[in-house]
Amino acid sequence: LPIGGRHMVNMLKYYMSYRQYNLMDQTDLLRDVFENLSFLSLDFEQDLREAQRKTSGRRGYDRDFVLPDYQRTHKGEIRIPLALQKEIEKEELRKRQLQQGEVEEEDDDDDDEDEDFEAPDDDEEEEEDDEDFADENDSSAEKAKKKRKGDVANQDKNGSDNDGNDVDDDDEEEESLEEKRKRLLKQRAEEERKRREQEEEEQILRVSVERFTVPEVLFRPLDAGLQPNLVGLAQAIVQSVESCPFPYRPALYQTIYLVGGVSRLQNLKPRLEQELRTLVPTEYKLAVAISDSPIDQAWLGARTFFMQQPYSKWSVSRHEWEATSKHKAYSKLLIGSHGGCYF
Repeated sequence: LPIGGRHMVNMLKYYMSYRQYNLMDQTDLLRDVFENLSFLSLDFEQDLREAQRKTSGRRGYDRDFVLPDYQRTHKGEIRIPLALQKEIEKEELRKRQLQQGEVEEEDDDDDDEDEDFEAPDDDEEEEEDDEDFADENDSSAEKAKKKRKGDVANQDKNGSDNDGNDVDDDDEEEESLEEKRKRLLKQRAEEERKRREQEEEEQILRVSVERFTVPEVLFRPLDAGLQPNLVGLAQAIVQSVESCPFPYRPALYQTIYLVGGVSRLQNLKPRLEQELRTLVPTEYKLAVAISDSPIDQAWLGARTFFMQQPYSKWSVSRHEWEATSKHKAYSKLLIGSHGGCYF
């Protein structure tokens, strides 16, 4: 399958240059876009139908890539489109309102239960409580009258002195609050002006269906205009396993290991398992694994292998190749005296 990361970056470069800016010379920039935004769709047809129903900027997978200006920023920034962000906020608000409505309904049910509860009647205790309450009210009323007379006298003495000070304090508080409000309004207006100026200077690259249509070439090479005899990644794996002896096939289907930079694509593992399950016999178990460091994992595996066995055992020198026939050279690698690559 002659498809790799560079091929897909070139496809993305062509699509972006056709639809928005001319980015044919910005390979590094488009590689950054591809590595950060591309993913494999788990339902390709459904995602395409969403693109047909909704306009650009309102689809769930739409993203804005702010191009660097190489003065203040040297790396692109990923943002959610403003229209999509508003829809997400509305949806979150609606969910919160629904949750609050459910809580209020539960509270109403609890109140109904409390209203249905009736306390036992006790006439004698109620009469005693009423008498005690009346006595307490009489004594508290007399104390309140005496206290009220003293407060009125003190207010007459100090009222004239405090009136002027209270007015001044209220004026100072009102002035401070008014100044604070003006300062905050001025600050917000300045921040809004700077934000608008920055947005006018920014160049935004809208990345929509390209996020998943470009990596889809791994499973549909014909969509990229490649040779008609090429098959997708899942079919290539099945062809490789089926070409091996029958006893090895169950073990091979359980040891599919993905390495390389392309294996870092989002949803590659579940999508590959989904495609393989439709092609592999049901009696075989599938197991797909991805390395923690897929870029250098192939080199690390070869390094470990050749540290255990000498490299000369698995290679043919130029002298051996020229001195002997090709048949003898292949015999050394396959079934030679040292064991060869295949036992």
